[in-house]
Amino acid sequence: MVFQADAEIEQDLAGQKDLFQQISFDILEKTGNTHGIQRVLTGYEQIKKTFAEDNQMLDMPTVIIMSTLIYLAGAISMLRLWLVSRKHFPATGYWLLCYSFFSIGSLLILLRPLLPGIVSIVLANNLILAAAISLVFGLQNYLNRKLWIIPNLVIFLLFTCIQTVFGILQPDLIIRSWNVVIALLLLNIEAIIVMTPIHAATRRNGEGITQVILVSFAIANLARLVNLRINPPGTDNFLKLLGHDQIFLIVYAFLMLLLGFSLISMLNNRLLSELSFQQQKFAKAFKSSAYAVVLVENASRRIVEVNNGFERLSGYTVTEALGKTADELQLWPDAGRTEEVRSILRHCGRTEEHELPFRKKNGQQRIMLSSAEHIEIEGQMFSVGNFVDVTERVSSEKLLRSLLAEKELILREVHHRIKNNMSTISALLRIQSDQQQAPAAAEALITATRRIDAMMLLYDKLYHSDNVNSLQADLYFPPLMEEIAAIFSEQKNIRLCCSVEALILDPRTLSTLGLILNELTSNSLKHAFQGRTSGSLQLDFYKANDSYHFIFSDDGCGFPEEEALSKQVYADGSAEGFGLQLLKLLVGQLFGTYTIENQQKTSGTGTRVHLQFRSRE
Repeated sequence: MVFQADAEIEQDLAGQKDLFQQISFDILEKTGNTHGIQRVLTGYEQIKKTFAEDNQMLDMPTVIIMSTLIYLAGAISMLRLWLVSRKHFPATGYWLLCYSFFSIGSLLILLRPLLPGIVSIVLANNLILAAAISLVFGLQNYLNRKLWIIPNLVIFLLFTCIQTVFGILQPDLIIRSWNVVIALLLLNIEAIIVMTPIHAATRRNGEGITQVILVSFAIANLARLVNLRINPPGTDNFLKLLGHDQIFLIVYAFLMLLLGFSLISMLNNRLLSELSFQQQKFAKAFKSSAYAVVLVENASRRIVEVNNGFERLSGYTVTEALGKTADELQLWPDAGRTEEVRSILRHCGRTEEHELPFRKKNGQQRIMLSSAEHIEIEGQMFSVGNFVDVTERVSSEKLLRSLLAEKELILREVHHRIKNNMSTISALLRIQSDQQQAPAAAEALITATRRIDAMMLLYDKLYHSDNVNSLQADLYFPPLMEEIAAIFSEQKNIRLCCSVEALILDPRTLSTLGLILNELTSNSLKHAFQGRTSGSLQLDFYKANDSYHFIFSDDGCGFPEEEALSKQVYADGSAEGFGLQLLKLLVGQLFGTYTIENQQKTSGTGTRVHLQFRSRE
């Protein structure tokens, strides 16, 4: 490397020129060769000119241009790296900023004669320091470390203050140079500390090489500090510096070039390491899965991979299965059902949980729950299928369905027998009622008969329904009211209005509500329409906010006084103590509440009973 001559070299060269000229003249004068003297002088001037031109080939602007091009190439490389890996590795964004800041900062320094000092000195050096900070942040992010924001912010602010004072207010290149080198050295040490506490396994991913380059940066910065101490700059113009400063800039650019390759290699090695880990993880999961898993090439339908579960369920070894088709191994004996599932897979790209007959190597038939899906591997389509043996489960489900059918049949028979027994009891009570001489006794037996009839209707509905364990309320309440009203049809013309939702209830709840409806309907028909030949009964049954609402009302005479209600005495003077007691008992079985409203004071006629209870589910 050739450098510009300083003043001493120029003086020495001038002295050598005089000595050379004097010796040449003495020799040529003695020989009488005047033309030779002129040729020697011309050759000497040419050598000097060539030396001077060669000496300026690597001046400071040339070095800065070369460095800027290296930083710019690094920024372009980091941009491409960031575009493809920014989601998985955000650290590449910091490294892109690092090389971009270096490029812009070097360019501003190169344009120093054309720019104000605040830009070419302060801003340019701030960008270079920001580049170093971005490098540190990128390394911390890459290694999942916490960003050291506060210390770096302090360094940056202090650095800016010094650059501003000694770059604008009191220009001093020596102090500015010390400031730049010390700040870069501190950040260099910080980067080394970040990279130091890593495991040996991570060094194999390239972090160790990056750490060596960072140590080389630190050595270069220390060497530059020593050089500044021994050979301080002789001018305040950075572009006119001579000698060692050019060497350091070239070393920095070369190390940044190596650092870029190191970061890319480090990232690439980590990706390969993670890819290898994922491959091992999925390979182990594939092999050790309890399900049988098969990978089939779509074009040839040949098996390209199977796991241990397939060997265990089918009886075929990996060697026996690879390269064969499922048809050649005769795995799926039901060709029609198998082709149907394959057709679904071709059109939809996936199938889920299809029960298919399966033939093992020893000829044993099993039932498999199969699922499959199309996948693409390196531009080639494959199907990955998994299946599990559900033979025992299918057998258990068949047995359970058989037991449930048998239980349902038994329940139907029980309901039928209960209905028949109730019918017998009802008939006996009617016969006994007909034989009673006392009207009160006969009426009591008829009332008991109606209660039995209400329950008998429920069991008759259950016997004829599809589900013996539940029944819709709208199929039970309206017919029950009609049967009760039919008893009084010869005496009064009663209109029935039912608004019942199709709510499914269990027999126990329906039986309780049926008895309540029987009591309320019978009482209204007997007492609410005294002196009248017509009237209406209203039933509303619905569910709201997880609560059932059972509302019964009539437009009869109602209860004239609250005292009468508390004494359970109707307007006609008759008493129905047992009916209301039974109502309280039945509501208690439902864990519900009820209210009886005398509508004479509001609408002028009728009684309204509102029963509310919650679902037992």
